[in-house]
Amino acid sequence: MQRNVKQIVWGDKVMVERIYKGHLTKWYQTDANSRAEFGLSESDIIAICACNVRPSKGINVLLEALKDIQHQNFHMLLVGNGYEAHQDEINSSPMKERIHLLGHRKDVPQLMKMADFQIQPSVSGEGLPRAVIEQWPEELPAS
Repeated sequence: MQRNVKQIVWGDKVMVERIYKGHLTKWYQTDANSRAEFGLSESDIIAICACNVRPSKGINVLLEALKDIQHQNFHMLLVGNGYEAHQDEINSSPMKERIHLLGHRKDVPQLMKMADFQIQPSVSGEGLPRAVIEQWPEELPAS
């Protein structure tokens, strides 16, 4: 916690310390999901976006950018809650057959391991999303 915030909020009454949330790479050591489970082949190019959708996430920007992708083997996995709000955008996309809404999943590390890269859009207010940290052990490229 920044000293000035600590002073304003707590004054000199209590001791306040910042506790960092760590991540152990062993939490993410897992086998990849099977691409066949999603009707995908080894030759497909798979991108993943794992987040709970909020306006700051920029999902509308991601969906707009996907319209320009011509590669027929490119697939986008959208993992998390809230994508339903973008269903009309997805349905009108030329990529609609290659955008996979997976909803909330407990196997995100396995999905990331299956993917070729991660896309984590953000339009405001987000420094380092947890999903970016979670993909580091997989050495998965992220944008």
